[in-house]
Amino acid sequence: MGSLGGLWRSLLIGAAVSAVLCTSGASAQETKGSRLVVTGEGSVSAPSDMAVLSLGVRAQARTAAEAMSAGGAQMQRVLDAIRGIGVAALDVRTTTLQLQPVYGQPPERGGASEIEGYEAASDLEVRVRDLGQVAKVIDGVTQAGGNSFSGIRFDIADPKPLQDRARVAAVEDGRAKAELYARAAGVPLGQLVELNDMGGGGGGPRPMYERAAMEAMPVAGGSLDITATVQMVYRLERPD
Repeated sequence: MGSLGGLWRSLLIGAAVSAVLCTSGASAQETKGSRLVVTGEGSVSAPSDMAVLSLGVRAQARTAAEAMSAGGAQMQRVLDAIRGIGVAALDVRTTTLQLQPVYGQPPERGGASEIEGYEAASDLEVRVRDLGQVAKVIDGVTQAGGNSFSGIRFDIADPKPLQDRARVAAVEDGRAKAELYARAAGVPLGQLVELNDMGGGGGGPRPMYERAAMEAMPVAGGSLDITATVQMVYRLERPD
């Protein structure tokens, strides 16, 4: 009888252990599950409505003080011309202010070059919100003494509505891809469990002009592409 009782207890313990293992295995499988990760992309095009000019002045003189004084006078005339055309003060920003020596030719017998003078440099970033005024601003700056032009780029003054449309398009693209992949694999698509904004950007024409030709050069703003990218994670259900 004692042997029979011991055997019975062993069977009960073994069954309990097996039940725990089976439960743990099912729980782990459910927690891990199957996931489908897709990337959605969206893009919206719109005409540019603002130009950003990079321009400035360069002035050389024998002394640093004279160079800074000459450069300052040139820049003041440039600023007056820009504001006289109607560009708001908040749309004009100084980006560079430098003073550096100007060296002469090195001696024929070797040795260090001597400082012959100094050059003062000052650059501005000017936002022109009326594209029809771009040529006028360039001409006014040139007439006022601006002698350094880095180029022009186009932008959109208020990109947020376009960014939102691109984000919606990106999510729709990701959803369409997930449905396609799930259908091709023959499994039901489950709930969206994770959505990550991967950022976006904008791009468009950025023509660069030589200073001597800028006054007569026609300006074409073209269109800009606002993009957005998202990463989406879906749960895959077990087929019936």
